[in-house]
Amino acid sequence: MARPSLHTATDVLSFQELEDPDGGPPRRFSVVGAQFEPLGYDELLALDGPATFNLRFHSGRILETDIPGVNVGGVASGNAIVQSPFASRAIGLVNGGWLPSSLASHSDTLVMPDRCVVSDLRGRFSAGQRNANPEPDFIDLFAESEIRINPFLFALEGNTKRTPTPHEIEQQWREAHAQLTACLPKAKVLDLNPVLLAGTIGILQSSQADFQLEQRFLSQVAPGLVSPVAHARRFDKSNHIIAIANNLGVKRSSLALVAALSTVFVPNGASPAKRLLKIRPTYSAGDAYNALADLRSLGILMHLFAMYPHDRAMLCTRDKDLALFWVGLNAARFRVVGRHMSFDVTPEPLFPGLDRPQLREVLGLT
Repeated sequence: MARPSLHTATDVLSFQELEDPDGGPPRRFSVVGAQFEPLGYDELLALDGPATFNLRFHSGRILETDIPGVNVGGVASGNAIVQSPFASRAIGLVNGGWLPSSLASHSDTLVMPDRCVVSDLRGRFSAGQRNANPEPDFIDLFAESEIRINPFLFALEGNTKRTPTPHEIEQQWREAHAQLTACLPKAKVLDLNPVLLAGTIGILQSSQADFQLEQRFLSQVAPGLVSPVAHARRFDKSNHIIAIANNLGVKRSSLALVAALSTVFVPNGASPAKRLLKIRPTYSAGDAYNALADLRSLGILMHLFAMYPHDRAMLCTRDKDLALFWVGLNAARFRVVGRHMSFDVTPEPLFPGLDRPQLREVLGLT
């Protein structure tokens, strides 16, 4: 087991063993430019407090080491159980899974924080200096890095639990830009310009028809999802939900529909999708809006993966249920087909107890 320290300004990762398995003094090594493999559903589900996880990396260049037979300047790959003093409340959603926020961010990564992360950063830092805080987090390392931040999601969601107007989008973007540049002066925060504003408004307008249908859909199905669904009634309930979606014209590929179906098949009402959808007895249009804004952020992330397959993008969130839903989807093979984005899913963690044919039938996969 190793304890890491990370200096993201130079992408340097330093490891020191807690103990040498051969009984000698703990060994250490440092690498720069390592690429980290995304972590999975079970590792995220178990995440709580200071992070312990199996970190896999490759393509790192060794800067220093006291391990015999390992040469400085060589290329390193590794697989170590890491015990970190940092928590990972801020989770980086990336292509293939998740990583602690600063491990998911490289100098060329486009970081898209949600509103809760922007608020967290504002509370943690003043002019790049860390404020008193009882729980160190991987996100603290953002202060050392010239990370590229796009406040797009902050502006797109707005702060009114409804679709923002163009003026509100502009206002929210400038607010996020001011907050982020004040707390992280080394960061390169994308400033708003007419092209970006027009593009953001265009994305909002092009998705609005589906968004409104899904809002109606969630308002109709939410009351029936408050109580856990009996095991014997799972397929009847899922068929009922699909029928409501079909009647409203909600697409079978809708993440809102997938999330609603997941709440049916996870025992005891324990689905992260249920919490993500904000299911409760008094379900409001604002609850549906907030849930769909979160799901829309995943859709935007997937579009970036499809349109720019060689670029890095990371959605940074403190919403563990959103993160669990993303990782549980196992979305892959993002691609542009004609004028549409397409992707594959194998969301077994969100539908426990279903074999592959049953899952494909429930989700309408061909």
